[in-house]
Amino acid sequence: MTVALLVGGLAGGLAACGSDGDSGGGVASPPKATTAAAPVSEEARREAIYLEATAAHLCAVQSRVYTDPAEMASAYASKPRYAELTEAEVAAFDERAKTDPAFAVRLSEAITAACSPSAPSASTG
Repeated sequence: MTVALLVGGLAGGLAACGSDGDSGGGVASPPKATTAAAPVSEEARREAIYLEATAAHLCAVQSRVYTDPAEMASAYASKPRYAELTEAEVAAFDERAKTDPAFAVRLSEAITAACSPSAPSASTG
């Protein structure tokens, strides 16, 4: 039910995302460092894993056409696999996405980036 509330709040933002194909979903790779001079804290790295995996999952779900509303609800309620995160960490991040406006904005931005046509596709055709 927690995910349903999170997804419900983000569904409007997803509608604005344009995608012609399935992004593949699944396990998100840990974020790659952009510069060697700027080390990333462990907490920031774990946040990035959560944000990227959630965004990729929701973008993949919203890019499909569902004829069965129950199937669509189930797809939105399902969780992606979060590489390196425990269930407790995922639950804490889910809660933050609902209660921390700045974190929710970061998730929304991650979804927009994952769903943008210029985003690299997880599938290689």
